[in-house]
Amino acid sequence: MFVGFVFIEFILYKNKINPDYNTQDTNNKCLYSHPEKNTNRNKQNQSVNKGNLFEKYVVDRLDPEYFSIVEWTTDVSRKHSRTVESDMNPDLVVRFKPSNEMFAIECKYRSHLHNNKLEWSNDGQRARYLQFSLERNMPVFIVIGLGGYPEHPDNIFCIPLEQAKYSGLYPSLFGKYYHDPSKDFFWNGSELR
Repeated sequence: MFVGFVFIEFILYKNKINPDYNTQDTNNKCLYSHPEKNTNRNKQNQSVNKGNLFEKYVVDRLDPEYFSIVEWTTDVSRKHSRTVESDMNPDLVVRFKPSNEMFAIECKYRSHLHNNKLEWSNDGQRARYLQFSLERNMPVFIVIGLGGYPEHPDNIFCIPLEQAKYSGLYPSLFGKYYHDPSKDFFWNGSELR
């Protein structure tokens, strides 16, 4: 009996399976869970949650009297194993009601700078947003929340995509596009401010 118990403990240790995890669902399918996979999934879920909170913050700062949300990506690709092409577009397409001008917004929240740079994307994202801008003949703005919390950032920057030429931006560039986080956004005919 003791040898059997030791053997089971060895197998659990060798396979890094925590005996406290529920290993079967209601359909008796094996649900062995690996802690390192759960940690990665939790980090991804936290990141997605922060992104969703910041998107809501941005939308709440677009006064519905002046702005209409035309498109809002659903990020369905994260929930399913199929790529949804529209999930690769900027988060929002917005129409300024008084002039019917349209523009797109990609929302990014960052808690801090990394190596004194604001890391906002990878090269593939930037290229996709540029293609979107060309195909739709529509400006794209990167709205970045920095510091504080996603639903209440300390700083906001509204950076035109053509100015965000690199995935990491220095304060000398993004500082030019500061927006007071307590104020609503406005459209001046060519820029989101």
